[in-house]
Amino acid sequence: METEIPGIKREVAKLRYVARTKSEFNQLISNFYTCQTGIGTDILLMMVISRPSTASSLENLEHFGALKAISAKNRELVYMILFMATVTSLTGYGLDIGLVTLMLSIAHSHCRATPRSRPSGTSACRLAWWC
Repeated sequence: METEIPGIKREVAKLRYVARTKSEFNQLISNFYTCQTGIGTDILLMMVISRPSTASSLENLEHFGALKAISAKNRELVYMILFMATVTSLTGYGLDIGLVTLMLSIAHSHCRATPRSRPSGTSACRLAWWC
């Protein structure tokens, strides 16, 4: 079966298509999602940015307790927590999208600057740190 693959690829290439093995196709899809869409970087940045936002809510628990002790209403505390979560989430989202866009634009400009330097069959963004 393995010996038939090059012949099949040649025949398919005559039809102006590309035949790939399962492992080649999986690598191609993986490179597309991590390099072209930035999903790998996005997941990494979401993990890094979401940690401080969770920690900020936990750090303020004693302040919420103090407010409750001076007769703050439950509704007011819920509004405060929701407001704080919304602000940190939107800030984190903005930072995340901005950094992913910056990294992808740098990677794509570098890939466009040296298109012939990479061997055929490799990812266009092989020089980017997340590939």
